[in-house]
Amino acid sequence: MLKKTLRLSRADLDAFFRKRSKFAAGKLVSARFAENNLKYSRFAFVASFEDKQKKKGRAVLRNLLRRRISEIIRIMSENVKAGLDIVFFIKLKNQKAPAHEDLKEDILYVLSKSHLSRSIL
Repeated sequence: MLKKTLRLSRADLDAFFRKRSKFAAGKLVSARFAENNLKYSRFAFVASFEDKQKKKGRAVLRNLLRRRISEIIRIMSENVKAGLDIVFFIKLKNQKAPAHEDLKEDILYVLSKSHLSRSIL
């Protein structure tokens, strides 16, 4: 689990969405990022579904995805540029979670595409 200082609170998220931010997208994950004037970066994760999917049993899958992305970011957080607020979005098209490795590759792609990663992992 990410340290509390590395997570965006609800109030910080509201302020983040009012700010002007940049956008980068991969196949599975997209990200919005903006400067936060701190010496470290903070993260948030949003998982959602297409409207056509059945409503039952979605919370388990949504929370699984957030935990997976959070763990990937926890490991990679030292290599992410400091002073940013980053919100990762994932939208599922079916009732199956993507593999951990697929998520990791896509997050790396999004971070490198937007020049937020200090090094290639």
